[in-house]
Amino acid sequence: MPENSDQQQPIIIKKVYVSHGSYHGGSWKVAFADFMTAMMAFFLVLWLVGQDQKIKESVAGYFQDPIGFTRGGKIGSGEGDGMFKGGASIMNKSTAMSIVRKKLEEAAQKILNTLKLNDEFKELRDNILVEMTPEGLRIQLIESSDSSFFESGSARMRPTGEAILGVIAQELIKMPNRIVYEGHTDATGSGKIEGYSNWDLGADRANYCRKIMMRFGTRESQIREVRSYADTKLLLPNKPNDPRNRRISILVLNDYDYLFENKLIPTNDSEYETGLPSPRTSPGPNADVIPEVNEEEFETPDYLKTGGSD
Repeated sequence: MPENSDQQQPIIIKKVYVSHGSYHGGSWKVAFADFMTAMMAFFLVLWLVGQDQKIKESVAGYFQDPIGFTRGGKIGSGEGDGMFKGGASIMNKSTAMSIVRKKLEEAAQKILNTLKLNDEFKELRDNILVEMTPEGLRIQLIESSDSSFFESGSARMRPTGEAILGVIAQELIKMPNRIVYEGHTDATGSGKIEGYSNWDLGADRANYCRKIMMRFGTRESQIREVRSYADTKLLLPNKPNDPRNRRISILVLNDYDYLFENKLIPTNDSEYETGLPSPRTSPGPNADVIPEVNEEEFETPDYLKTGGSD
């Protein structure tokens, strides 16, 4: 090793750079923002406590159903295109649905009470099924081996069946809900007329039901659909030929969207504000006073008489 090797080593200079960041790194801004948010919520609660019940319900309605709220006009103003007439009341969808369901249940109870009090319908009480379903109130007139609402293989309803439809119609004319008429048959088939199938029979009976109820006062605007299921939705699937599969269903829809758009949903303590004309005078539930239906109105179409296909 040569002499003075230490003096030949390079000199290393170490420099330390110190970053002079902003004071406290800006974390105080986050804390201040949280504080301001909490104060705003606090003052909002203080403001809400001092308001009347209508304002509180309106604020609650906004947070539960903002879309429905925006259709109701200003809070507490009683103006605007609200869910109800005049926009004075605002409620969320679940509350509105519970009110509609309550009205349907009340109508069902009134119909049942009327039928129970009338001795004329005593023998047919077990053939009338009234139940609440997810779609709405369904009223079914079910045939059996010893009783029948319709003439065999025909769309003609017997007088007692028409009288029962009259009782049902007298409750439904008070409501804005739309109605679906459904015709069901058993799997036996209608073979009296060539080319006339269970689909035709189910449709004709459902349509006959619609016509009878309109004669008792139900409105054209209440008709949603007339359906035929033939034997595809049997009441007794294990007994396809059982006469109890032959039935007519009157489905009164929950119809929330329709009622909402037309501002027909009432408040809890009020009746439907339908703005509809008063029901016309119609026969009572006594079958003897129900006028005859024109036979030609239900004449079989020519294409069926000639044996056309379904």
